[in-house]
Amino acid sequence: MSSVAAEEEKLVLSFVDAFRRGSKKELLATLKLAIARGNFVKARTTMSKAAALAGEGYSHFILQTAFGMLESGSKFRDEASNVLLEGGAMLEGGNSIGVPELGEEGVAIVSEFARRAPLKATLKLLKGWFISRPDTIPARVAVELRTTLAAEVGPGSPPVGWTAATAFLASVPWLLSEDEMADVLKRIDNDKFGKEVETLGMVLPPNLQDVLIQHRRSAQRLKLATRAATAFKANDRWPNLEFEYRQQALHGALNHSNKQAAVGLTMGEPRLHDRCCRGLLAMGEASLGMELADAWGIKLSQKEILQARVAIAAHAPKYFQQPQELRLVVADTEASIEEMRQLLLQAPQHVIGFDAEWTSKRGDSNPEPALFQISTLEVAFMVDLLSLGHSSDSLGVALEEILQNPSLTKVGFDCFADLGKLAKSFDKLKRACTGKLPGVVDLQTLEAERRMVEERLTKNQAREGVSLSSMTEKYLGLPLNKSLQLCDWTRRPLSPAQALYASLDAYVPARIFVQRFMT
Repeated sequence: MSSVAAEEEKLVLSFVDAFRRGSKKELLATLKLAIARGNFVKARTTMSKAAALAGEGYSHFILQTAFGMLESGSKFRDEASNVLLEGGAMLEGGNSIGVPELGEEGVAIVSEFARRAPLKATLKLLKGWFISRPDTIPARVAVELRTTLAAEVGPGSPPVGWTAATAFLASVPWLLSEDEMADVLKRIDNDKFGKEVETLGMVLPPNLQDVLIQHRRSAQRLKLATRAATAFKANDRWPNLEFEYRQQALHGALNHSNKQAAVGLTMGEPRLHDRCCRGLLAMGEASLGMELADAWGIKLSQKEILQARVAIAAHAPKYFQQPQELRLVVADTEASIEEMRQLLLQAPQHVIGFDAEWTSKRGDSNPEPALFQISTLEVAFMVDLLSLGHSSDSLGVALEEILQNPSLTKVGFDCFADLGKLAKSFDKLKRACTGKLPGVVDLQTLEAERRMVEERLTKNQAREGVSLSSMTEKYLGLPLNKSLQLCDWTRRPLSPAQALYASLDAYVPARIFVQRFMT
């Protein structure tokens, strides 16, 4: 016999001896020793082996030991108490068939747990003895549990016990009637306990889920109401709730001049397009408001159009403009891909810049690229990924020849993550956008490294405030106009303003690199 087996046998005999002598203290000490020498699972296995030797009454003794811990004021937070709570009945049965009857003494003990123990400990005990179902729980225990729950989540109950009570009810929701459960949901639902209430709602029937959703809707907590409807897969039952939330949130976004939130909330919801466009114009976002109004077919008054054009014209001299020598080309056909390939391979000074524009939808944490821009100092190509990204083999081949070409310097801004997303979004671009990518340069990193040396800054300090627009202003004289960053990049054809915006995002990195970092 190995030393491990001998040690386990010794522990088994210690458990049996403690049982036969009726020493709860000795059994608990042996259990803690078993856990210390192994782990929670091994300790339970050892106790189970002891059950085979101990015979009838062993699991009741385990229950009595747990009750002794309750009497001594235990909070049941250690591993030993968890073994006692979860393992008692399973030691002799292993499942609900053949589990020893609780008997009058056992019912009394469990009732005391229901009355005095933390709800989490009581739930473990109920599951350990397979009495957590309505057809197995003793009536006396059910009465005590309802009394405890009334104190925890009933009228006037303090919030301190709500988290434990909702977790308990999620396992035994049948303890309360539908009316009682509805009252509990409305009473304890607030911003602090919202997640716990939704977890409880997941196990409730649709009519009670709707009680929670309506409670939030009536209180104008529409974001949380929408979240609950989504969690409960109840959107079909509440078809207008998402719109109501977006409408409310858009109002707040416009009042706080949050254009990013306003546009994100409006994408995909035509009923809000008009309000968004006029709100953007009102907050001074003339370029973005006009662009979206044109893309979405919103009819603006002549006065609104004139005011917006005047504002755009007034601001234009403040921003970097398209150089006369820069030609803009939309690449959305196989023929245009070949033209792009040839011109990029012949790029002046062997330098090209690149960038991407993305779809924009509320709640979309992983938007797909809609446009890929790649530019020399003479011509900027805007590759229509919506048309070619999934279908064009020649696009993948052309970009691989360019991006993997060590004789070309490819300059982007914070660009490596974008290339990874391109590869992930389009199978045909994986070979082009992954691997070592020789000659790919991140302009943001170059500028940060320069600042670390020349301005003696830390790495984090050197990156602060470094944007493509700020670098354009520093090295080319004027900042970039970023007002169209949030526009609808799925629009086809692109508007002239979109084409200019996108092309400059690719042209400027190449121009700055040549002008500042090659000399």
